[in-house]
Amino acid sequence: MVGIGRIVRDRLETGAPWRPSLLVQRFPDHWGQILEVCAGNEQFLGLCRDYEDAVRAARRWQTERNEEARQRAREYVDLAGQLERELLLFLEEESSSQAAGERRFNTIMVSSDTHSEQDP
Repeated sequence: MVGIGRIVRDRLETGAPWRPSLLVQRFPDHWGQILEVCAGNEQFLGLCRDYEDAVRAARRWQTERNEEARQRAREYVDLAGQLERELLLFLEEESSSQAAGERRFNTIMVSSDTHSEQDP
């Protein structure tokens, strides 16, 4: 959890918003959606932070050369993989939800256009 403490401290000192840099690096095609969802969804933001902590921990443990470190690295790699899947599912559901909202909005607009054409 050292990573989150540093991030929070940096944010408080600089006023800069936290960014999910490792997730964006891993999935560059989704960078806009990742940043947008992070800005509006605390649950997603928390998952992003957990993912970044897991990736950093895996990298840290991978530098060690003993069996315990290799085991820890594997555990963090597995955790990062699980979080990746969860984050991608979240983004997929968010996209589906937005598309459904746009379809509803378009249906409402078409419906109101139809009614206005019928009014004298």
